[in-house]
Amino acid sequence: MAGLMRNGRAWLGMAVIFLCGAVAGVLGSAAFVHHRIRAFHREGPPAVRRLVMHALDWKLDLSSAQKTAIAAILDDVHRDFGLFRDSHQEQIRLIVDRGLQRIEAELTPEQDDAWEDLRGAVEAHLERVRAGGAPDEKR
Repeated sequence: MAGLMRNGRAWLGMAVIFLCGAVAGVLGSAAFVHHRIRAFHREGPPAVRRLVMHALDWKLDLSSAQKTAIAAILDDVHRDFGLFRDSHQEQIRLIVDRGLQRIEAELTPEQDDAWEDLRGAVEAHLERVRAGGAPDEKR
């Protein structure tokens, strides 16, 4: 019976070690993914361009000439989108404000403080983008 208890404790110890490793792996992976998403967002359009180019090259096996031509097209699209965004800034702001007001109407008084922080972050982001800064510079 003593041997069985010792053996059971060994298995229990191994199970605890395994579970601790699994939890550490999950937490580490989540932190890595969160970091990569924030870095991607902070980089803005250049990161999107790289991602699109990588995906197109991987799926289509682009030639060197095609990569050069498509990179120029993506640059044109980015420029045109920026011009569109700049000329429609007021409309974009009205749409976002209307959405923020609708969200606010759904919240409880207990959620007001947290909502004000989130709303402030959204408005600061919009102001940075409008001013031509990076979408998510350090605050």
